[in-house]
Amino acid sequence: MLDQISISDCKKYIQVICDKKSGINDLKQTVQHVMSLYKVNGIDKVYIDERDRAYTPSTVEHLQIATFLSETTSGLITFSVLINEQVSNRDFFKTAASLRGCSVAYFNERSSALSWLMS
Repeated sequence: MLDQISISDCKKYIQVICDKKSGINDLKQTVQHVMSLYKVNGIDKVYIDERDRAYTPSTVEHLQIATFLSETTSGLITFSVLINEQVSNRDFFKTAASLRGCSVAYFNERSSALSWLMS
């Protein structure tokens, strides 16, 4: 797992800083680690900074990730994702995840991402 995962200083959300080299398998490991932190600490909000991630999943991979997210988290965790403007397929992923019971939102500013997550 290449991503950096920690509990925020305020203890209200889990923070994930994506590594530039992380791919689909790293993403799955990250979700599993987040789920274990949820089980131990009861924190159900996750802030993900994906701005440095070089890997862009295909449409099929987005569907696989949405299914994995749903199966792993059972919709118990809310995800706020900070991205660059040019990320493709984000609307497809958000819809696919939502249809599987997961709450995911994308943002271009950290303050907006955290504000939505904490509301």
